[in-house]
Amino acid sequence: MIGLLFITVLVWATDHYDLADAHCDLIEDKVKWERITYGSKSSMIAVNSQNDALWIITTKSHEITDGYYIAKFNNATKRWDVDESQPVGASGSYYNSITVDPQGNPAFLDTSRHIHRKKNGWWMKMEGCAKRITFGGDGSFFKADCKGYVFKYDEDVDSWDPIGHRKSFSIAVDDQGVPWIVSNPKKVFRWDDELKRWSEMGVDKAYFVAAGKSDQVYVIAEPRRDDDHTVYRYLSRRWVKLPGKTAEEIAVGPDGRIFITVDDNKIYESKTFGEKWD
Repeated sequence: MIGLLFITVLVWATDHYDLADAHCDLIEDKVKWERITYGSKSSMIAVNSQNDALWIITTKSHEITDGYYIAKFNNATKRWDVDESQPVGASGSYYNSITVDPQGNPAFLDTSRHIHRKKNGWWMKMEGCAKRITFGGDGSFFKADCKGYVFKYDEDVDSWDPIGHRKSFSIAVDDQGVPWIVSNPKKVFRWDDELKRWSEMGVDKAYFVAAGKSDQVYVIAEPRRDDDHTVYRYLSRRWVKLPGKTAEEIAVGPDGRIFITVDDNKIYESKTFGEKWD
């Protein structure tokens, strides 16, 4: 506990958005991982911070259309259950091609860049073009359109409202409904609703962002190690490097648990990391 407190104090005492390596060795033995792939391979994963439902885009081709089946992890059998009701194949060509709402329902992009969302047991095709999609823990729904610009879904009038004028290469929404993106020049930005602008949050050469609670925002960025990239967590106004494993993609589940894919498409779940920062 003293070691963890020292990390927080050291991080807070320096400039806001620097990357911190300080005393990561103190928590390296606290990060426990469990591999959960069990035969299915995928680098596209999604989970919501309010629900245990973990979904992937599989490598199994859809029987009717181009693209692939999605599947949900079955905790009882330790296998991936394909959703046979899926109307069309999922693309998986871009980051954030699959997402999960707080009730555990999936949404995905097809090969024509249309959104398909499951709600109340039924699939619906949503209007408009998208490259990336994400649900927040509060149920808010965002997309990056086919030009890369960010929009928020207004369910009351079934329309997409623009959010600023910055293109997104990866997008996430925290539990408060605040969107985070990776944008040019490969930096992380957070939407400031009061100022109505994207605020730069630091990190150079970032590739992917994921979010749960406001203190559970993660970024995958350079440097590259072990055939994947370094993972950072936004903590006490600084980005702190996650010790141990590197990752290709990351998702934040309930209670601060995180899920990562690595270069060879193995999927791991953390067992202790999130709670150690509470």
